[in-house]
Amino acid sequence: MILIEVSCENIRPDAVMLTCSIQDTGIGMRKDQRDLLFQAFTQGDTSTTRKFGGTGLGLCISQQVIELMHGQIFVESEFGKGSKFTFTTLMELAPNQTTSPLILPDNLIGLNVLIVDDSEESRKIMSSLIERFRFCPESVDSGMAAISLLKEYQKQGKIIDLAIIDMKMKEMDGVETAMEIRGDLSLEFPIILMTSAFTDFALPGADTPVIDGFIAKPVTASSLLNTIMNVFDENAISKSIPEFDAAGRQSDYKKFLSGLTILVAEDNRVNQEIAVEILKSVDITAQIAVDGVEAVKAVSEKSFDAVLMDIQMPNMDGYEATRKIREMEDRQSLPIIAMTASALMQDENRCIEAGMNGFVPKPVRQEKLFSTLLKFTHPELESEFSAMILRQDNFFTIETQTISGNGAADNALPELNIHEAARNLNMDMDVYKKILSHFFNNNIHTMDRLRTAVNQNQWKHIQSLAHGLKGSSGNIGAEQVKEAIEKIELFCRNIESDPSDKTQINLLLSKFEHHFTRLLSSIKSIINIKKTVPVDETPSEEDISQALPALSDLINALKAADPIAIRNSIDCLKQIRTGFSIQSIENKINEYDYDDAIAALKQLTSQWT
Repeated sequence: MILIEVSCENIRPDAVMLTCSIQDTGIGMRKDQRDLLFQAFTQGDTSTTRKFGGTGLGLCISQQVIELMHGQIFVESEFGKGSKFTFTTLMELAPNQTTSPLILPDNLIGLNVLIVDDSEESRKIMSSLIERFRFCPESVDSGMAAISLLKEYQKQGKIIDLAIIDMKMKEMDGVETAMEIRGDLSLEFPIILMTSAFTDFALPGADTPVIDGFIAKPVTASSLLNTIMNVFDENAISKSIPEFDAAGRQSDYKKFLSGLTILVAEDNRVNQEIAVEILKSVDITAQIAVDGVEAVKAVSEKSFDAVLMDIQMPNMDGYEATRKIREMEDRQSLPIIAMTASALMQDENRCIEAGMNGFVPKPVRQEKLFSTLLKFTHPELESEFSAMILRQDNFFTIETQTISGNGAADNALPELNIHEAARNLNMDMDVYKKILSHFFNNNIHTMDRLRTAVNQNQWKHIQSLAHGLKGSSGNIGAEQVKEAIEKIELFCRNIESDPSDKTQINLLLSKFEHHFTRLLSSIKSIINIKKTVPVDETPSEEDISQALPALSDLINALKAADPIAIRNSIDCLKQIRTGFSIQSIENKINEYDYDDAIAALKQLTSQWT
């Protein structure tokens, strides 16, 4: 078990001292080992039989960093029982910060909450959180103990208003406990299931109506309170911690960025659509270039206010495209901003050397993208914008739980953090789900491509695939997939010759596949599957008259490589009786076989003209 604790102490009006500790139940250390821990090139276990080990610099460096932050680090450990590392650090508070009080509906104050978990530490944490909400906790360590307690309460006339039950327990798991409460005891209070694996049970409202809600571990105060509010049909709470108001700040940026025309040079379709939607939200017109060649051509033919330039693209990468644009006499001052999923300093230096002005990291964050665009397109307005923000009051969010029943999984699906992605992207959920659909269709054969490339030692190709997937998976909220594919990209980046032993890369692929398969399954469970017009019906003249312009629009959209226009045209065609299946053409488009798709569309058009 690993326990992480963070606490803070106000030491002055503008700063707090944070105390962070990490405790495990591992092998622990003897005193002579503890005394050497913070010395360079020293480890607690220096035996030659040690299976894993580093250079012994980690804790030494950590100690120096913490001391620079006006803090201390120390360790408590008992051999055979585990260790606890603790550090403190002085953190300054943002100016003019205030907090809003936690407001609960009157009918929820003083709830009697039963906590059922076989982990003592987990029960302590949950009880502490429950007490903070002014609820009354009661905890037991097993399903059987919960049943016994509830039977005793029935005899005494005591009431439990809510039960929070861990899924994984010995002898009787969470669902079995809930079924016993509902069945033999006939109790109707709400039951929330705690789990770290959403595939362990059917979702609320489906095959297990005994469960009213669920929450993922590790449980946070915010997620717990929101889940409790949801099961009691209380939708809104005030948070005690100020958060960035994405919608409000978006409106502010719109006043300064509206009317700009931006070229987005990006080969990944998912990233294209995300960039276009984010820019559209502040009235910026975006044009897509699918590689460096198209980017250079577009800049030579049309004036743009800025270029968002991806680094790794086919045919011509972002570096070369930037150098060619800088060779144009009238494009010397055009802001070119790198979009990169790389955090390596050498990559940033290459961007500067190529002639780029700034950086926007992937996954894309609205605040960073908008502030960077403002800096390079309207530098004279930066101070005015900052002054406007400082004049405004602090932003506070009102969290609402609007998803229930089978849709409740949307905020907590395996490998997919929809809440975090929606907050970062701040886009309409229908648009977000459409992007998820494109991600799913684009990556159905990704594992096959990666395995084939490994077998054929195509390391540069794997690196390119991994780099694109790293950006798109991060953008949609698939952080674990992003981290897994990033390790594959790094492996291929550092490889010097074809390895005879592919154990390491195959291990990385297996770990990635585990997360990636779960991600695709999660996406498939929430994307809308639209019904298409039956293909066995012969189209009428009216159908043909509607289909021809739609086919023409799709051909033009494919020629322009405009992802938004392509999707709109496909959706339009699906609503028209054509007598053929659009799916085969859509598959070509999803595989970026635009030329084949255009040829197929022209052949269809010729049949009706």
